[in-house]
Amino acid sequence: MKIKFIGAAQEVTGSKHLITTDHGKKILLDCGMFQGKGLETDAANRNIMVDPKEIDYIILTHAHIDHCGLIPYFYKLGFRGQVVCTDGTKDLCSIMLPDSGFIQENDMVWFNKKRRKEGLPALQPIYTEKDARACMELFVTVAYNRYLYLDNNIKVKFNNTGHLLGSGCAILEIDEGGKMTRIGYTGDIGREYNYLLRSPEPFPHCDYIITEATYGNRLHSDRENAELSLLDGREVELPSFNFVTGKREYKGSKLKVGSRDILIIEGIHGLNDGLSYSLPAESKYKIYISPLTTMNIDEHNIISPLDSRLIRRMVRDARTRGIRVGETIQRWASVRRGEEKHIFPFREEADVIFNSYLVYEMSALKVYAEPLLAGIRREDPAYLEARRLLK
Repeated sequence: MKIKFIGAAQEVTGSKHLITTDHGKKILLDCGMFQGKGLETDAANRNIMVDPKEIDYIILTHAHIDHCGLIPYFYKLGFRGQVVCTDGTKDLCSIMLPDSGFIQENDMVWFNKKRRKEGLPALQPIYTEKDARACMELFVTVAYNRYLYLDNNIKVKFNNTGHLLGSGCAILEIDEGGKMTRIGYTGDIGREYNYLLRSPEPFPHCDYIITEATYGNRLHSDRENAELSLLDGREVELPSFNFVTGKREYKGSKLKVGSRDILIIEGIHGLNDGLSYSLPAESKYKIYISPLTTMNIDEHNIISPLDSRLIRRMVRDARTRGIRVGETIQRWASVRRGEEKHIFPFREEADVIFNSYLVYEMSALKVYAEPLLAGIRREDPAYLEARRLLK
């Protein structure tokens, strides 16, 4: 057999690895999209270095876009084999892939508007929401730790990796002329302890292991020990998250807490004791901060705290995270559901509640928010909500 590394080789995105067996079967391990900002990765995603019509199977380890995001594109170009994954991965892909197609369609409207001004020809999205929904007919699922026979010579199973709902290490057994070869493709592996997911499971001995090591030159620190180390006065290296690339970065930033210092743990889940279980209750002081006041513009027009928070989020996303205002509006309902389930139940446990609403903030935000909202086109699903906020 031959193995060709197409993506996520000497880089951290676009996972695709092609196995060609002696029997002529072509198996693609993951089918990830190269992720970046704007059109930076467009050419890399279109140059797939393999004919999708020749692929017999895509073995999908999990539903993150850098591992599954090009399946609709392969479908568009003629792939009609099977996508083999777990039930959880299929369920997530049925949401993630159409959303990816929707984003690409809307982003291309924005990019082409700029290209027209520069005298450049228009581009088509790599695939559409319709392509993404259509490709789901190719998905075939298998439960964890159960082999699925692809043909008389190839079988595959998944062991839970604790990285994402449905994520799994793919174990392939390939019989070539009576010689059995076992290949393990890890996909992404989660932490040993996770608040939401099961810990990764051991997988069987393999002849070859294919793995991608974004953090291959460092060891994960223990989450509990990191908190305790800070309180004990030891130095801890702090990661930062790049919202444009979607990656955690270490830039040498370190923190050491002195005996009389205060450690502030900031985050929307900060009131949940499950995230700070290793700290004694008497050492924690919980503060809930949120805009709580309704702003009366006049006798007939008000700005609710929810609208205030949405406008704050729109401006933040557009200015610092490269997210279009339409996407922020579309995601708002999901954000609200998450708050009701994971944040608001813990408000009553706060020692202090701080109202962060400022009487002048709408005037300060208007200069940023108004052009963003006015730029949403009529065909955008967020158009009606944008018009309401503008009024």
